[in-house]
Amino acid sequence: MLGLTPSPEIWGTHGIERIYPDGRYEEVHVSDDALQVLAQAEAQLEREGLGERIEVKLAGVALHWRGLPASEVLKIRTKAYRILEPLADQPHLVLAEFEEGVEIRLASANKGDAVRSLLSELDSDVPVAYLGDDATDEDAFRVLNGRGLSVLVGTKHRFTAAQMWLRPPDELVQFLSQWMRACGGVHD
Repeated sequence: MLGLTPSPEIWGTHGIERIYPDGRYEEVHVSDDALQVLAQAEAQLEREGLGERIEVKLAGVALHWRGLPASEVLKIRTKAYRILEPLADQPHLVLAEFEEGVEIRLASANKGDAVRSLLSELDSDVPVAYLGDDATDEDAFRVLNGRGLSVLVGTKHRFTAAQMWLRPPDELVQFLSQWMRACGGVHD
């Protein structure tokens, strides 16, 4: 049985959304200008026939190419950059690649900023671990190093700012069990 106190927080969309342990929901304000550009990005990607690969988020639009052959990835990636690069040429937006895709999103939507915000609210003796599997997690790894544990989770090792690497699922499950036990969260 997992007995974590307090209840965990949930952060989403690179720190744009947050659910507190007491159930309160908070999101960062997205300006009308940013929303208009994101809607334009979605519409242009749709017109290029990429609709089934689009993921619309609160503060961004992602295009996925997971599982496609390299030749198809090249075509989709080229279309995406042709459309999204000019739109991301604004101070409040950023174009960022992630594992198997690319997204245009708020520049302030950064996992490192989310971790920094959370750490500012915690006592320095609270144990913290950040587990991530993507290039977008690197900002969080860099922020956390020196204050907590940063863990890359994936089937392949790559260059990373994370302090350790775990292969899922077995190593991940073992780590989480040990972490909960070490933090006093597992009760028999």
